[in-house]
Parts: sequence; structure tokens; C-alpha cells
Amino acid sequence: PEGPRRGATVLVLPTGYERASGWGRISANLCRDLARSGVASLRFDMANIADSPAVPGRPDQIIYGDGQLADVDAAMDFLTEKKLLPVVVTGRCSGGWAAFRSGVRDRRFSGVVPVNVFDFYIPPDADVEALLISSRQPLASYGAKLLRGSFWRRVLKGEVRVRNGIVNLWAMIMGKALSFATPIMVRFPFLSARFHQLSQDFNAIAANGTRMSIVFTEGDIGA
Repeated sequence: PEGPRRGATVLVLPTGYERASGWGRISANLCRDLARSGVASLRFDMANIADSPAVPGRPDQIIYGDGQLADVDAAMDFLTEKKLLPVVVTGRCSGGWAAFRSGVRDRRFSGVVPVNVFDFYIPPDADVEALLISSRQPLASYGAKLLRGSFWRRVLKGEVRVRNGIVNLWAMIMGKALSFATPIMVRFPFLSARFHQLSQDFNAIAANGTRMSIVFTEGDIGA
């Protein structure tokens, strides 16, 4: 900001392999809007993205990985050195996951704002490549497709990957069923590795005294 600073510094994390400007320059525009309001911000290319080289020894696939979190640690160290605390970290999709995980790990963050997070729980042995190329959609969209003649014509022409569609549909049905069990699983997280980890993570955010606002676009698959 050109004038006096207001509020907390905002650390803006990238989504996927997009550069610091963001898709459609969304991150650049966000940070300039913040500056006009007196709010400082930092955005950067994570290692192995855009203008930042890869770190030797790290995996080539960095999305949903510890390498991203190490970069956030370095950014936070930089902001601490520059006396730009307090800091709110935000990101969307995989950037939202990295923001959430960073809030769990680092009590220096005053706030965390994950946006359109696909999943807060990514197991260590997850096939990230398969996750990134999957095209899961809201369950309601499958019903709409089945009623369209154009969809069935594409199926008959072999233009639709039927097997992938069935796998994704089954995953969405199971996810919907699991959502009804969520109130029970939250009370008894030891019944599920997923809920056990999520319970620990959200409790850590609370124990750190970090405020968190979770944002979803209407109809987003992560919701």
C-alpha cells in the first residue's frame, strides 16, 4: 500500500501450476484491490511453478505435497522478518488445501481462508496424478446429463469415457452417503482414519487461536 497499512497482511497461494498472477489475473487483481484498501499482500511462484525452479530432491509432482508447505514456511519467515505480521493465508482448490495445512502446522497465522477446497483430507499415499485429471462433478449434473439425447449420442460414438463416468458417479454416491454419517463420525472420529486426521487438524487450528473462514462457490464439487 502507498499509504498507511490497515489490517493483516494477506498471503495468497497459487492454485495448481498457475503463476503468481493467477488464473485470469485473479490473484494480481485481488492484491491490487487489497493495496488500494491499505492491506499489504504477498504472492509468489512456488518451487517448480512458472518462474521458480524446482528444488533438487523434491518430487516433480508438488501439488498436495510437503514441498508446497515448505514454501509457505519460507514465505511466512520472510513476512516475519519484514515485521508484516499478523498474516492471513488464503488460496483456492489446491492452494486452499495448502493454506489449511499451513494453518494447522504454523501458529503464527492469525487467519486461514480456504476457498473451493476439493478435499481437506489427502492421504499420504493418494494418487495425486489421478486426482488432478479426474473430472468429478456435482451429483445433480449426472442426472441432467442422462436426460439429454446429445449425451447418449456421444456415448454411442465412443466420445464419452463410460468407465470413468461410472467410477466418478459411484464415488459421488458414496460421498453423498458419507455426508449423512458425518455428524456421527465427528463425534467418534476413531472409527475412520479420515475423520481422525480431520479432527486433529481442525482441533489444531482452534488450539492455535487461528480464525478460519471456509468459502465455497455455489455448486462447487468440494462443498
